[in-house]
Amino acid sequence: HPIRGSCDLLSASNVDGLVLNTANLVLYNDLTELIALLTRCHPLPATSIAFKVEGVPSSAIRCETGMYDLVSHLIEVHSCRRIAIIRGPEGHPEDDMRYRGYAEALAAHNLPLNPNLVTPHYNWPSDWQEGSLEAIEMLLDERKLQPKVDFDAIVGSNDVSAVSAIELLRERGIQVPFDVAVVGFDDDPICQSVTPSVSTVRQPIAEQAQWATEALLTMLAGEPAPEDQLHMPTQMVIRQSCGCLDPIVLQVATDQAQPSQITFDALLAEQREAIIAEMAQAVGTSELGPTFDWARHLLDGFVDAIAAQSSQLFLHELDNVLRQVGAMGGDVEAWQNGLSVLRRRLLPYLEDEAFARADDLWQQMRVMIGQATKRSQAYQILQAEQQAQTLRELSQSLITTFDIAGLMDVLAEGLPRLGIPSCYLSLYEDPNQPVQWSRLMLAYNEEGRLEQEPGGRRFSSRQLVPSGMLPSGRRYSMVVEPLFFHKEQLGFVLFEQGPRDGAIYETLRGQISSALQGALLVQQVKQHAVQLDTAVSETLATVHEMQVTVTGTADQARAVADAAQQSADISQAGQAAVADAVTGMEAIQQQVKEIEQDILSLSERTGQIGGIIGVVKRIADQSHVLALNANIEAARLGDQGKAFAVVAKEMRDLARQSREATDRIRNILTEIQRATNTAVMVTKEGSQSAQDGMDLASRAGEAIRDLSATIEKAAEAATHIASTTYQQTTGMKRLAEAMQTIKQASTQTTMSTQQVEQSIGSTDH
Repeated sequence: HPIRGSCDLLSASNVDGLVLNTANLVLYNDLTELIALLTRCHPLPATSIAFKVEGVPSSAIRCETGMYDLVSHLIEVHSCRRIAIIRGPEGHPEDDMRYRGYAEALAAHNLPLNPNLVTPHYNWPSDWQEGSLEAIEMLLDERKLQPKVDFDAIVGSNDVSAVSAIELLRERGIQVPFDVAVVGFDDDPICQSVTPSVSTVRQPIAEQAQWATEALLTMLAGEPAPEDQLHMPTQMVIRQSCGCLDPIVLQVATDQAQPSQITFDALLAEQREAIIAEMAQAVGTSELGPTFDWARHLLDGFVDAIAAQSSQLFLHELDNVLRQVGAMGGDVEAWQNGLSVLRRRLLPYLEDEAFARADDLWQQMRVMIGQATKRSQAYQILQAEQQAQTLRELSQSLITTFDIAGLMDVLAEGLPRLGIPSCYLSLYEDPNQPVQWSRLMLAYNEEGRLEQEPGGRRFSSRQLVPSGMLPSGRRYSMVVEPLFFHKEQLGFVLFEQGPRDGAIYETLRGQISSALQGALLVQQVKQHAVQLDTAVSETLATVHEMQVTVTGTADQARAVADAAQQSADISQAGQAAVADAVTGMEAIQQQVKEIEQDILSLSERTGQIGGIIGVVKRIADQSHVLALNANIEAARLGDQGKAFAVVAKEMRDLARQSREATDRIRNILTEIQRATNTAVMVTKEGSQSAQDGMDLASRAGEAIRDLSATIEKAAEAATHIASTTYQQTTGMKRLAEAMQTIKQASTQTTMSTQQVEQSIGSTDH
């Protein structure tokens, strides 16, 4: 959170001690982070306002007591019995204490705590007024509660809630306090700016701050830390919204002179200081020191005027006091209350002529206070209008300036007009690491504007201001405000205290933060426009190159598609050839099988011939034996056997020839048989090879078919790529045209931004 980021800038290098308004700090940080802050700033002395912080001298009040008294007033004085309460922000310790006071008051008066009359918390950092309005609408619209029936009073956990309730009830025709009583808490100045004026509880904030500051100065002087002040009393401020009359009217109405035996001089001798204290308390101003002095001057002057029988000197003294009150921003009208105390305490002790002179003097005093009140209010209104006009003019100049340097010029010219003697504005070099480095963008003091380096003077953020830049030789007070927009931290600004109204610095913080954010956005737009123009130019060049490349790729893709189509055609022809080869191989295998059968049949017949030749050989052998026997018989017979010998010889020759022929035929058959066997083996191997060839051809056919399908798909893909690439070529051409249009628009945006700045600038002037 930006507030947390600003607290991170605190260190021993830029402060000597801390007075912590913990009631505001815990709006954004829990006590754990607050303790971490104190740990980081150790050993810096610190004091706390509002809450007790362990190890830190603390000044706190009991909000329970103030709320208890206020709710009890509604019950006891106005007979309220059904009291609703608008809860504040969730987790805020003060809201919890105020709720406890509300519950304790109901319990003390035997009234039930009705949960239906208790609104839910609203979350930080929600707007107070928005959260309060939603809570009241929940009572009326969601829970359907009827004023005067279901509830007769509304207690706001703060004055904003009370004022919001009064305004919303008025819009719906519900009168406050006649239909519903409404009270608040804090005694914010807004309580007296609405009708009816709001009854509330005043916290002793000035007394707390004074005590915390004095305690811190004591520690800085090396003395022991004072004890905690944890029970400072609150003060119930009764006005009209609860049903009571205005306090001023009540005080005047009760001015009843009662005879007394104590002399006037004796009264002054005994009760002078008590009367002065009561007057100061009745005025109720936070400027305790001056109020007591002024009350003393008025009392002494009043007594002298009665004794001298002349009112001139006293009235001049009164006029001087009222002027001082107005100059210090005090409530002049509140001195009517002091006058009522003076009249009530002194009137019973005045007689005859002294009484008459005193009564005339009181009337003159009331007229003077009334006139002074009118003058003071008119002067305050004039100052407020002049201040508002200056703020409006400054705001107008800020919102019509779109560069950092121009903003610094506007602030350097406008802030002194608001009575701010000096100012130092810095931006974080890296918003994500705000405690590292910052750059001083603007610095001016009573001598004028201090020149800065281009881009700002770089310094460590925790210094708050570069060394040697703060005023020297005089006292000064600085208001440090964080600059942020939503959750984005921008930097911080130091205002030297001029106007006493703290709201001015918060208003300036918001205006400067918004203007800075706008200027930074415009600067980013310009930078982005330049970057965009450069990027578009580079992209255009790249697109042109890609266009050429894509065109070449498209041509190559078309060539690939054509080649793929040719490959597909060839693969289909190869597929057909393989199919024919498979068919031919099947026919060859069939023929080989038939040859194998024929050879086997020939082998069988050759075997049969071998058998016949064996028989012939045996016959030839037998014939040879018979021829030998016949030749022997012929030789034995002599001449008678010659003819038989010739026959025997022929038979022997025939047997020999038959045997030789048989042997030759056997050898031939053996060779035929061997060749047949070889042929059978070769035929079988050929048949197997034919089968293997056919299988191989079949597998080749399947592979070629798969290849053909793949090639067809590749051809289709190549054709699609070619078509897509040509579409990309068209797309690239359109992209180039679009980028050219963007380039022209970027250029026109830059020119338009400059024209708007010039136009607004000229209008402002």
